[in-house]
Amino acid sequence: MSRARLLAALAAVAAGTAARAGDPAAILLGVLPVEATQGLAADAPLRVTLELNPPGLQKLASLREWFPAARADGDRVTVELPGRAPPATSPPAAAQRGPSFLVDYDRPGAAAFREAVTALGAAPADAALTALVDRWIERKTMTRGIDSAARVAAHREGDCTEHAVLLAAAARLAGRPARVVIGVALIELEGALRGFGHAWTEIHDGAAWRLADAAGLPAGVRYLPLGVMADEGPGYVGAAWSVLSPVDVRKVSVAAAR
Repeated sequence: MSRARLLAALAAVAAGTAARAGDPAAILLGVLPVEATQGLAADAPLRVTLELNPPGLQKLASLREWFPAARADGDRVTVELPGRAPPATSPPAAAQRGPSFLVDYDRPGAAAFREAVTALGAAPADAALTALVDRWIERKTMTRGIDSAARVAAHREGDCTEHAVLLAAAARLAGRPARVVIGVALIELEGALRGFGHAWTEIHDGAAWRLADAAGLPAGVRYLPLGVMADEGPGYVGAAWSVLSPVDVRKVSVAAAR
């Protein structure tokens, strides 16, 4: 897809026009109100304040994975966002190394996808895995819920959650721990910063988690992680929203870090 088409689709969604199946913006989970100061430099450290709905106030612990110094004040929590995304150094869990109920790449429905990953070679780069998943999911649509990797591999459609789940499967197939993260994508559109609910993947390189996103968002996007889909069992849909997520955020305020 062209950069111009993607930016136009994102701008339409931000303006309140629903994304259609097949539109590149259909990968996103929704729009969040953003208040931002002018003149924010690309990749410069940001100070981000989240105004939370009441349920979100009970889930702040999930932010500590990336923001150990997060500060809460009433219904607001403030974090410092360095660069494109914050680092996370916690070790991967055993469950993030192999197949699970959600990342079920070992099932028959994922056979063709397993072959495609194998065809990339013994140690494919994260970029090669990301490009494969983007190509594999041919129909960008929000008509799915949060599908398992085998279902995504078989039906080749979905939004950002399906991209994230299938990329986690690809990374684990390639021998690297991976996990699905839910959060906010901050994207500059028509001179203004916009916030979109989003899901992406983190892949562990042996020392730290690296961000990987198969959804093809524009260059310059800033990622604000809120929670990890740690429970990949049969209750994974409910577990996805039990950690802090975009549905818990009422408003995002962004300024240059002091």
